[in-house]
Order: sequence, then C-alpha cells, then structure tokens
Amino acid sequence: MNKILFFKQLFPYPIRSGTDANTDSLLRFLSQDNEVHFVSLDDGNIVESDKSILEESIGKLSLIRPHNTRSRIEKYAYAIWNRIVAFIKGVPIAVQYLNTVPINKELHQLNEDHSHDVLVIAYWNALRKVKCFKNIPFKIAHLHDANFLDAKRRADISVDAVEKRKLAELSRRLKDYEKNALADFDRIIVQNPAEAKVYQKLLPGKDVRVFPVLVDTDKIKPHSTGEESNLLLLGNFKHHPNVDSAHYVARTILPQVRERNSDARLSIVGHHAKTELADLVGLDGVDVIGPVPNLQDVFCSHSVFVAPMRVGTGIKIKILEAMAAGMAVVTNSLGAEALSVKSGQQLEIRDDAHGMSEVIASLISDPQRRRLLGAAARKFIEDHHSANGVAPLINSLYRPD
Repeated sequence: MNKILFFKQLFPYPIRSGTDANTDSLLRFLSQDNEVHFVSLDDGNIVESDKSILEESIGKLSLIRPHNTRSRIEKYAYAIWNRIVAFIKGVPIAVQYLNTVPINKELHQLNEDHSHDVLVIAYWNALRKVKCFKNIPFKIAHLHDANFLDAKRRADISVDAVEKRKLAELSRRLKDYEKNALADFDRIIVQNPAEAKVYQKLLPGKDVRVFPVLVDTDKIKPHSTGEESNLLLLGNFKHHPNVDSAHYVARTILPQVRERNSDARLSIVGHHAKTELADLVGLDGVDVIGPVPNLQDVFCSHSVFVAPMRVGTGIKIKILEAMAAGMAVVTNSLGAEALSVKSGQQLEIRDDAHGMSEVIASLISDPQRRRLLGAAARKFIEDHHSANGVAPLINSLYRPD
C-alpha cells in the first residue's frame, strides 16, 4: 500500500463539472488500495457537509486557507501584488496566486513529515509546488488540459489580429512554464493520447502516460431514448470552450436542424449558463436551463447530445457521461480526439456545421438508430472508462515502477 499525497488547488465539492466528478471518482478509487492524503485550498465557501463526504472516502483531508480569501481588503491587495509580481517574473497570474505564505508553509510542513511515498499534483498552475516536496521520492504531474495547446488553438480560430497575437504569446509563455515545471516530475499523466505525444516531444525521455478518465457507471445508467426533438448541450460555462460550443450550436447548427425538424429544441444545462450565456436566453428554439440536481433525469429527457468543440484540450468528460447514459452523441474530431472510437459506431463525428446539422436531424427522426448508437456508446464506456474496466491500468499509473 502506497501513501499518496494528492494536491489539487480546486476542492471538488460541490461537483460543478466533469473535472470535479473525475477528481472525486479518482480519489475514491485510489483510496481502495492506497492511503490517500488529499490537500486542497479553502476559499472560505467550503461547507462541512462537503468536507465530510470526501473524508468518508479517503484517508486524510487537509485544507489551506490563503490570506487573499479572508477579507475583501486582503483580496484586493493580494490581487494587485500578485499581478505585479507575475509581470516581473514573467509567470502566469494563476501560478503566482499560489505563491503565498500559508500555502508554502503548509506544503513544506507536509514535506517534513516524511510520511508519503508518492506525490500527485493535479493542476497545471500548481506544478512549481513540486519544489516543496524534496522528501517524497516519486512525483507525478496529473494534467487535465494542455493549456499552451489550448491557447494556440484559440489563436488559430481568432479573427481579431490583436487577440490572435496575444493568444500566441500566451501559448509561448505557458509552454515555457510547463516545460520547466514538468522537468522535476518522474511521471506525467495526461487524459488525451494526442497530447501525450505533444508532451513526449516537449520533454524527450520523460515517462508520459494516458489516464483513462473514470465515469461512475453505477451512478449514470443507460436509459430509453428521450423526446425525439430534444437536443442537449452540457458543460460548466466558466470554461471558455463550452461557451464557444454553446454559441456555435445555438446560432449556427440549431437553425439548420430546425429547417428539417421545426420542433427541435436545444437545452443548455450546466453551472453559470444563465450568466455566461445571457445573450442566448430567448433565442428561438433555445432553453438556457443552468445547473440541475440530477443529470440522469436530463439525459433521460433528451434524445441527442451535441458537443462540437472548436477549442480546448484534454478529454471531454461530458461526452463520456452522455455515452454512459446511452445517448446518441454528435461531436467533431476535436471533441472525440481523446477517444478510440469510430464515427457511426459509438457516436457520430462531423467537422462542419452542415454535416453536423444533417446527422442530428437524421437521428431525431430515427429512434432505432439512436438506440443502437447509445447501446454501443454505453458498452464503450464500460470497457474503457469504468473502474471495473480499467482498474489494473489506473493502479499502475500511480505506483512507482
């Protein structure tokens, strides 16, 4: 049994996104055969019930309360100070925000305990904190996204020359940061096979492996197809790729679908939808719903899941969840980039708005095809993304060779 110190800036409860759900599933899984000590930041809004949920499934929980969460004056003072220091050092502001006395003090104290075999740092802006843990023999970086690649993709699709230059420069700085920070890790875990190749090229000789993102197949059940004309788009809309995707579907794809199926409607579900997508409220055929207490009910009441991604990296957990629910999923090559699937077998892949609207309209009018696609999708998730299907692989990822 290994003793794992798992550090992630963002506390996963309440679960607001696929990333939170994935963190929760991973911590529970690792705790079955390891002693897991989870360390996270307390922004002042974590409630006792959420702490208790996590404490029941892992070995130990530690929360660090940075100064900049304790009062409004401290918050603004630290914001100004961190921006100045980040500019002088040439580091991303998100990295500098973690460079506070309470965080550094607590992490150095954990290092002095000499009680952990494996360190996992699970967020890009915390990578430099690896230097606080000289006494832990094996260090793992678990990356959810390739941030420098995301910035490059945003630059590639931007039509604004100034924004394009800024994003290209951001991509360069993030790439330099990640290359330098990741050099101190023994292993890098990513969630996308294509991105594994990017990091292997960036850091030749480094041990880079792919994590098969876990989906709770006991919680998300397959269901009979929902109302034929109901389309579903899901996401956390503080995440810019989801905002871009929602606009693309609502303004470009849905009108083309409604030319063939006038009853077709799009439901947009997820945290921050009503604030970040306020301009879509009232749009013909669009229902901006926001967060819901039970995703299973939402999956059951819709027939086709749409998720075209024009930017972003990592793996699209919302697509995995919809597949687990047995929905017919329509995405594009970027949305399916991390999945070993074939269009027409486990989901449908189209890379232009016309092709996507055609296949969505076709699925709306063909319940049998939706059922077959959904059943194949569920089988794929059970084989490749459930704890039962990939348990040996996951255990090997967090165990020193």
